Amino acid sequence: MLGRLAISWLTSTALLIVMTTSVFAAGLSHVRLRGTLQTTARGEEQALSANQFNRGDTTYDYLIFRLHLEAAPSDRLQIISQIMYNDSFSKDFALYGAYFLYEALEQGRLYFEAGKIPSPFGTFAARSYPDKNPLIGIPLMYYYHSPLLRRTIPSSADDLLAVYGQGQDGLNGYPAGLGSQPFTSRGLPIIYDACWDLGSVLLGAKSPFEYRFGVVLGAPGGPESNNVDSNDNRTVIGRFGLAPSAGIRLGISGARGSYLANSLDPVLPTNSVAEDYKQTVIGCDFEASRDRWIVRSEAALNSIESPFISENLNSKSWYAEFETKPWAGSGFAARWDELIYGQIKGSDGMDHHWAESIRRLEIGSYYWITADLVVKANVQWNSLGAGSFGPGDPLESLQVVARF
Repeated sequence: MLGRLAISWLTSTALLIVMTTSVFAAGLSHVRLRGTLQTTARGEEQALSANQFNRGDTTYDYLIFRLHLEAAPSDRLQIISQIMYNDSFSKDFALYGAYFLYEALEQGRLYFEAGKIPSPFGTFAARSYPDKNPLIGIPLMYYYHSPLLRRTIPSSADDLLAVYGQGQDGLNGYPAGLGSQPFTSRGLPIIYDACWDLGSVLLGAKSPFEYRFGVVLGAPGGPESNNVDSNDNRTVIGRFGLAPSAGIRLGISGARGSYLANSLDPVLPTNSVAEDYKQTVIGCDFEASRDRWIVRSEAALNSIESPFISENLNSKSWYAEFETKPWAGSGFAARWDELIYGQIKGSDGMDHHWAESIRRLEIGSYYWITADLVVKANVQWNSLGAGSFGPGDPLESLQVVARF
């Protein structure tokens, strides 16, 4: 393990050295090195599993370190990278993002962005960092896993219903599934923010409008990275926003792309290929702030086509977040969050939810001890199933975040 850690460390360090040397050689006008270190104390409650990302990591993990290198070889060009270390995976550093940002039109009216980029969908990506998020968890629409896999497919509605409730914890496939899933994997979310995708985007703002549109390599809920390309389709993704007055911001987002791997082509219906089956997501967002109060909300409608299920696999998710700052350095926040899966008809003629829905209540407080050190106290309740909210054991946590 020490050998792997050393190799990973050397690789990441070498990448930083190469990037730094390159921008200096290009005629550097500005370099900024910044980052965050977060450490979290929490219990081992079952609720923790409801927060796990693809690899099993969470925002509640004991130690997470992020390092950002931002350089400006010229007035119009920026090079931005981000490396993350999570103590839960002590053998590796992850290249979270690396891209360039070129100002095509002055005053921020139009930029061109390309590389491993943050998702253009919605507004949460900018608030996902521990020093920006007033709570510790993130909204369900941005990571929570359905039981729908990308390298194997259910052969019928009953085949999918047989794995009801297994998406978030991971599964190997379906009882009569087609294709090959050689390892346990978590299923497809609506949007996956925890892994940035390879792509290019045009973005900018000219009051009162905001806009970002582009293409990425993976599906809306399945970004591609590590030199992997599952199919020949590209996802079209973007957001159009409006800020009509001070303190008001709203927008609509959309994403559409193929999610199945083309290794499934031999088992698909005649004359079909993996690229024919799409995931489509439509979203909206709203933010209002006044004095010491901030209200934020997002909603998303998700529709997925599956080869051997006649009905689309639909889901919807929304959250409402409230934050108040009663005195300098302090704040309180609460978020109500829902992810509800639609119904499909089984062989018994009855309608069934195709995946297990979840509702969440999260409340917390924070206090900035200094301008760069914040302490958060957080409680989260989760309720599984399509019925009314019946919270299970709470996930209680205390987090300290330092930034530099």
